[in-house]
Amino acid sequence: MLTTINYERQDEISRYISENENAFVGTESHLILGKIQELPKYEVPVEMLYFNETNGRIFTAKQMMESKLGFILDSKNPAHEKYFIEMLLPNEADTTRLMNNMKELGQHLAGLIMPDGKLINGNRRFATKKKLNQRTMIVSILPSTLTRKELFEIEFGLQVADDFKKEYTGIDRLFMIRKGLEVGKTVNEMKRDFGVSAAEIRDAEITIEKIDMFLEHCGREGQYSAVSNMLEHFKDFVKELNKIEKIDEDTFEVEQVFCNLMELNLDKKENVVAHRDIRDTLYYAAFDERVKEALTRNLDNEDATEEDIVTDLSIAKSLAMARKDNDNILKTTYKLISQIKGVNVKNSTFDFEENGYEKLIQALDQLKYATKTFVAEVQYEANDRLND
Repeated sequence: MLTTINYERQDEISRYISENENAFVGTESHLILGKIQELPKYEVPVEMLYFNETNGRIFTAKQMMESKLGFILDSKNPAHEKYFIEMLLPNEADTTRLMNNMKELGQHLAGLIMPDGKLINGNRRFATKKKLNQRTMIVSILPSTLTRKELFEIEFGLQVADDFKKEYTGIDRLFMIRKGLEVGKTVNEMKRDFGVSAAEIRDAEITIEKIDMFLEHCGREGQYSAVSNMLEHFKDFVKELNKIEKIDEDTFEVEQVFCNLMELNLDKKENVVAHRDIRDTLYYAAFDERVKEALTRNLDNEDATEEDIVTDLSIAKSLAMARKDNDNILKTTYKLISQIKGVNVKNSTFDFEENGYEKLIQALDQLKYATKTFVAEVQYEANDRLND
């Protein structure tokens, strides 16, 4: 599929270049589809250029801005430019540095644009020029025959793997990974070109799937900015699901519990439910009735307060941690017993006292019993709290 071009704007830029002999200012080398190509560069009025509104770095920022403003932003609308500038240059100190560099040193590298003026590379430089009220920008023009995949490769091929990791973070990074797959990039190509592992790609796809599930649950499909402060929750949730699926293929119930908990965080400056709260808690709730009961007893209760649900979550987490501690101690104990039973007492360099070996095994068995008893007492206490 070829990229969509605004032919009216394309003709305007083409006509300007042909009618202004001073527009041509030399050539510049660009990495295009894995090859170094020498492209002409032109100095054109900034009014002929426009921001790339699908720029991955501002994906969620654009949604948040639109939610705040109450209308959809159009990068071709001059009245909307100030909002794109705000999104691309959010840091005051960084913006000042960029502006000073532009004033003192000028524009070093040409931006890359489509024939109709859409910026593929150089959006931040364009924003800086607009803030400085500079009238022109130096650009090289890409061919109009590029496919979506080729355009993606050019746009992100301009970033080495380290820059990709640094510049594309959070939910924006997830969607850039998905975009790469949608335009036809293979897993091996993503790994080769951007340093994205197969595991990260798999987790990114599942994480977006669960984000979509949650937004649909809340009746807010497509509003990804609503979960921009909950990304760690979804990453931890995916890890929990990976563990749960090993013991129970049906994860519907735990997904509903997760969605209900995450609703408490919607439209809040500070998360009510921290991502640490769900870590291990959902996993043990999948097969431990006490944890599950504590976690779910008020989720469907319309009269329950936010405080009630948070208290239940705290109890469930305590129970889950006790169960986890018990499991860890028992694993260690079993491992010790197995290792000690494998010791050849006659040939051992250890100086066992009389019946020492048997006493050690007996002591470890007692530790195992004591651990189980302790956890049972913790669970009994938790049940009392639940029944208060």
